[in-house]
Formats: sequence, structure tokens, C-alpha cells
Amino acid sequence: RSVDIDRIEIENQPGRPITESEVLEGVVASKDPLHPDMTTTVKDANVLLLYKELEIDTANVETATLTDPTNRIEQIETEETQIDQKIDCIVDLGADVVFLMRGADDYAKNLLAKKGVLGINRIKKSDLENMTQVLDGSASPIWDLQAATENDVGCGTVVRDERAEQFYVTGSDPSRATILVRGSTEQIAEEVERTITDALHTVSQTLSDGRVLPSGGATEVEPPRHIRTNADSVAGREQLRGRAFAPV
Repeated sequence: RSVDIDRIEIENQPGRPITESEVLEGVVASKDPLHPDMTTTVKDANVLLLYKELEIDTANVETATLTDPTNRIEQIETEETQIDQKIDCIVDLGADVVFLMRGADDYAKNLLAKKGVLGINRIKKSDLENMTQVLDGSASPIWDLQAATENDVGCGTVVRDERAEQFYVTGSDPSRATILVRGSTEQIAEEVERTITDALHTVSQTLSDGRVLPSGGATEVEPPRHIRTNADSVAGREQLRGRAFAPV
């Protein structure tokens, strides 16, 4: 039996008691919403995963001279049009949550909030790709919004934990889990994380191989225990010798 421990993510979060460590289904994103007016919990959400930023594509914008106010106004309008087109693509795809690997400028943040779309940026690439294993459907991170289709949008639930300042992303049958390791100090949390990592590898190897090698003094403890048990089944001096060799 094989066990894929790569589907288990461990998040280290110092500052809280060890007893508050927990296992969660899905992916955890320790980020804030892009705008304070955004809804932070969306059930039955249509989720879009985006590699590209929601910022001005400076390669396609001519630089305006600051001495000419008219040119500057035209440049701002051109930049806003670019963002408008990107946000319209997101809305047309039916997405009400978008996770970005890169950034988003203020105009994009405000526009997403007005459109009722929850946005979270600066998501790790690995977390973005892990979400594809959690969300229902055929969601996959995309680069080009213009070429995106509804098949690129996944379905799931996005919930905000305000105390922990993080989002939980889950689907109907998530195949990933996240262990939130907490500790009062960074050193304690790191030690707990190492212990859990060792335990996960031990369990994985045991289930895969089907054998266990006793350690930690087990070889010294087990033989005397058997001798003591057998000593009680015999009589006379043999019993006394067994008990003397393997006292309780």
C-alpha cells in the first residue's frame, strides 16, 4: 500500500499554544483579501487561479511626458482600460474568487471589490497548484486571461479565519490536507513540525513496507518479558532462575 505524504502540507504558525494545532482538509493560504470591502467567505465558489498579475502591462503602454497633462490623462485612461478588460474577463468566466500568484494594483483591487469578486494575491506557486487537487472540476492556473474558458474555473468553498488571518480552500472531496503546527515560540513550533514530519514518514514507510523494526530499547525489554512469562509456567528452581534473570 503506497502513501503519498506529498499531499500533506505542514504550516508552521508560532505564537499560539501547541494544543491549538489542527489538521484541515484542503489548502491554507495565509493572506489577506485585496480590499476590506470584499466578502471573505464564499460557499459554492467559482475559483479562478491566475499566475499573472492584475497590473498595468507597461510593455504595451507608451510613456507620457510629465510636462504634458493631456498625455498623462490619456495614459491613465489607457492603463485603466487594460485593467477593465482583465476584470471583465474574470467576471465573464463566472469567477467570484480569484487567487493570484503575483500582485494587483489599487485600481484592480477596487474594481474587483465593486464587481463582488474576492481577490487574494501573492499566493505561493505550489499552493496555487495544490488548489487544483482540492477544487472540483478541471481548474488549472492560467497565464492568459483572454484565452481562459469556464473549464479553467474550479468549484469549492473559500472560508476566512480572521483570528489566524488565513483562508481555507476546500472541495467536496479534497485529496490534500494541511497540518497547522502551532507553538508558543518559533523554536517550539519548529520542533513540533520536525516531530510530525518524522512521524508522517514513519507511518508512510510502515504502511508501504508492512514491517516494523523495534527500537528505543525494545530489544532489551522484550526478551526478559518473555522469560518472565514462561517462568510462571514452570515449577521449582527453573521458575526461580527465570524470575531472578528477568525481575519485574
